[in-house]
Amino acid sequence: MRERPSFTDEIKAELANVLPARPCCQHAELAAIVGVSGQAGEGSQVTLRLSRNAVARKVVQLARSTGGGVSAVRKGPSAKRPSYHLRLTLAPSLASNDVCCARASVRGAFLVRGVLGNRGHAYHFEIVGARGYGAELSRRMRALRIPVGTDVEARCVT
Repeated sequence: MRERPSFTDEIKAELANVLPARPCCQHAELAAIVGVSGQAGEGSQVTLRLSRNAVARKVVQLARSTGGGVSAVRKGPSAKRPSYHLRLTLAPSLASNDVCCARASVRGAFLVRGVLGNRGHAYHFEIVGARGYGAELSRRMRALRIPVGTDVEARCVT
């Protein structure tokens, strides 16, 4: 019997099919995907590891539509929990500070590192991103009038 997708999975599947119409928004969404993944910025090569096929396809489409390139796409070894490894060359970003680009940034960050759940009877929205990108994401969320709280927990990994 197949397990029913989570609420987050359903939302991500739907959002992965949304391609921003404006070039600036395409740049903003791709920059957020790269940013929350902890990768370097424009004009450089980055390697992303994504857990959803639909998101990997979208990243390839965004990279190409923004003037960048895709040099490698590889599926990880596990069939049960697949991962997709992409090697991209990023073009200089044309993202703006407009609300449309803020919306695209939050969508991109959510696709890669977001969770949406119903704790109790109130929705809970969370994006766990790489250190250093939080301030940019918070700024974008405030532009959309989304209340932002930060919960930073130090972890020691051995």
